[in-house]
Amino acid sequence: TGDQHVRTMRECVDSIRRSTTRMKALIEDLVDLASIGEKSFPLDVQPVESRDLLEDAVTDARPLADAKHISLVLDLNDPPKIDADPHRISQVLSNLLGNAIKFTPEGGTVTLCARPRDGALSVTIADTGRGIAPEDLAHIFDRYWRPKGSEGEGTGLGLYIARGIVEAHGGRVWAEPSPQGATFVFTLPLEPRGD
Repeated sequence: TGDQHVRTMRECVDSIRRSTTRMKALIEDLVDLASIGEKSFPLDVQPVESRDLLEDAVTDARPLADAKHISLVLDLNDPPKIDADPHRISQVLSNLLGNAIKFTPEGGTVTLCARPRDGALSVTIADTGRGIAPEDLAHIFDRYWRPKGSEGEGTGLGLYIARGIVEAHGGRVWAEPSPQGATFVFTLPLEPRGD
């Protein structure tokens, strides 16, 4: 019937759109990978309200969390204005929040917390998922690393690129052992980098 034909066409278009989006993301990852390898990571640094970046990241991640009935909590305490590349920091937030949601079971919680601390903006993303095995903590930011059992999911470049972005800003990123779930922290200096 005509309705079935329209439905089939719509499914084909949706499939093509998803494939195109995945391919675009993979190409962008490969370009970023080359930039990090050449120590020439491009940044468009500008004054930006960190509150806006953090709130937008949570808004963007909410549909993904809602689909798994995951509570997404934003805990901000006077987040300062920072000098940063807003697109690149959004990329870091999207990666860390996306991973937290992916590895948290239905009904869990993902919390994004931000505080000014020791001359830096400290951002923590904690989840109630399966956590990180202690032996994996030293490797999770390696190129192409993926947790056991996640073969076929992603490129294994997301955390490596996130680290490259944070370090290009003069910050640090790490994972912490947690009694329940995983906790990732990154910092961005509040003073402009001395280039």
